[in-house]
Amino acid sequence: TAMHWLSAFPSSLRGKAMMHAARCEDTPVPEKEQAARDWKNILKARARELVPGGRFVCVNFCKDSNGYFLGQTDIGVSMWDSFQEAWDQL
Repeated sequence: TAMHWLSAFPSSLRGKAMMHAARCEDTPVPEKEQAARDWKNILKARARELVPGGRFVCVNFCKDSNGYFLGQTDIGVSMWDSFQEAWDQL
């Protein structure tokens, strides 16, 4: 499951300079609410699939205390910068 994507587009970023909530200073409330609904649905679906004694392991994008995450460190190129550059060219 692609847990870093929303199942619906709340459209609070439509017409904004950012193409992704990860670029915003503060995550917009509609995106937070959609993400919470999606996460609840994902967990319910995985719970139905587990056999008794089974385990659910989730690995997802996370930020550390320095703001680093997959694709954003103190060296190299940020994947978000690359996405934003492509978005700006549209």
